[in-house]
Amino acid sequence: MLARLPDPRLRRFVSHYWLSRDNSAPTFSVLPDGCVDLVLALHGSDWQALLYGTTTAPMSVPLAPGHDYLGICFHPGQARHFVTVPAGALTNTALPAAALTRFPLPPLAEQIAHSGNAVFRMLDDALLCQLARDCPSLSRLDGVLFQLSQPWEKNVHSALAGGPPQQQVARLSADAGLSARQLQRLFREAVGVSPKTLHSIQRVRWTAAQLVADTAHCISLAALAFSAGYSDQSHMTRDCVRLLGATPAALRQPDVAFVQAADAR
Repeated sequence: MLARLPDPRLRRFVSHYWLSRDNSAPTFSVLPDGCVDLVLALHGSDWQALLYGTTTAPMSVPLAPGHDYLGICFHPGQARHFVTVPAGALTNTALPAAALTRFPLPPLAEQIAHSGNAVFRMLDDALLCQLARDCPSLSRLDGVLFQLSQPWEKNVHSALAGGPPQQQVARLSADAGLSARQLQRLFREAVGVSPKTLHSIQRVRWTAAQLVADTAHCISLAALAFSAGYSDQSHMTRDCVRLLGATPAALRQPDVAFVQAADAR
């Protein structure tokens, strides 16, 4: 799978693009990441597009042999600037995308089907045109999302690092000038999951990254659980199994692909 960063003007909204050509796999394992993906399946002149919401557990997506798959991975909460459907309607599912984008998808898909290696530039152009038509402004929700998107070493000491979930959400909502109920509603609509669930997803993905990188097994699981802010090693194991479908010991294996795409360039 090939991954690319978008135009710098889009990086506040888009995590990366990804492309898989001439697929031969029967399925793809999707893991929770808090993101909405717009996926085009291309086969000759034929195409179809789906919007995938974030998942709250591992999910297997069927693929068609011989198809090319092209995706836009939006940062958590940022798909709202490019699609009309709330992210909450997409959680753990997918919907046909042709009538749900804020930019004209059919002509773009038809161009991409005949474009060769210019697909990423075409995606840039389409999304930048949409921003020019309807320039988004920062909201209080974006402030909370920015806080949650910081490197995990900072998040360990953030409002979501300790205490009961209701207290953690209350701290975030107070910082944003929102009630806890308002913040929960905004997250359900724009992200598709609650602030606590997004925090759990980001924490377990950071944990998995540390395990994969620790090829010499220098980090003890108990120490890693402490560093990630889990209450104990068992808590870390439960989250890894629930959200990634594997124990921390299994995630140490070098062939475990816990991310959706290779590093974008």
